[in-house]
Amino acid sequence: MSESKHEFEKPAWLNELQQKSWEPEILLSGIVLYGMFQIPDLLDSFLEFGNDNLFGSTTDLDNFVSSIKVALYWLIGTLILHLISRGIWVGMVGLSYTFPNGINRDRLKMSGKFTNTIDKIPAFEQIIVNLEKISSALFSIAFMLFMIMIGAYLFLLILLIIPILSLDSNSGF
Repeated sequence: MSESKHEFEKPAWLNELQQKSWEPEILLSGIVLYGMFQIPDLLDSFLEFGNDNLFGSTTDLDNFVSSIKVALYWLIGTLILHLISRGIWVGMVGLSYTFPNGINRDRLKMSGKFTNTIDKIPAFEQIIVNLEKISSALFSIAFMLFMIMIGAYLFLLILLIIPILSLDSNSGF
């Protein structure tokens, strides 16, 4: 059996979009973080209202709100890490612009031990590329974790609610 690899050339617009994705990432992370810090209090108010006025004391509503809060805290944590890594990335981009030739060892006049340590530091461009990958991965993971948590809970809810409703309707009138 022979393996055939299909060569796929990335379109130029996709490559450009990937190169400039950091701008909407930072904007979206900041906006979402602002909203996420307010949602847990709103969920607590919803839970209190639901338990008092609508449902009485239910563990299903408590479980749902708790699951949403866990997903929100995951999203908040990963978005904070994303913004921190993007901040470091922006700093490295600034350093690479300010010092285009990297660290000038000769001007520092350091001993051999420190010179060897400086020689082990990768080039600014390599650090920037690695930080770009880490930042983009954190951004993707943040929303993936959030959607997995919400999707899993809603999937289980549908699996449990539909059979209960169908059993209840069969026993009726």
